[in-house]
Amino acid sequence: MPWTNLLAAATDDCLAALLQQADQDWSRPAHALDWTCRQTLDHLALGLMGYTGLLIARPDDRYITLFASLDPQAPVPACLDGLRIAAALLTSTVRDTPAEARAWHP
Repeated sequence: MPWTNLLAAATDDCLAALLQQADQDWSRPAHALDWTCRQTLDHLALGLMGYTGLLIARPDDRYITLFASLDPQAPVPACLDGLRIAAALLTSTVRDTPAEARAWHP
């Protein structure tokens, strides 16, 4: 199975699971993290967009700062739509990038 199919399937599975919990208290800590569940969603958006940007730019010596965040006032289902968009951008970037390309990570 191509990586892009795996990435799309993982996105669908994860977002479906999160959507089932959309009515829960997202202000509570996320498992053993210091962050809340809601802050973790924002970190996921940042990570997806950051990796997309790094895979496009492909620096070999540094992290390129690219910030992406979710509207802190948006309801959780809308934030999950934002994550779906970020994952779709990463998926299309992976599809259009040579297999040997790598994105730098600290």
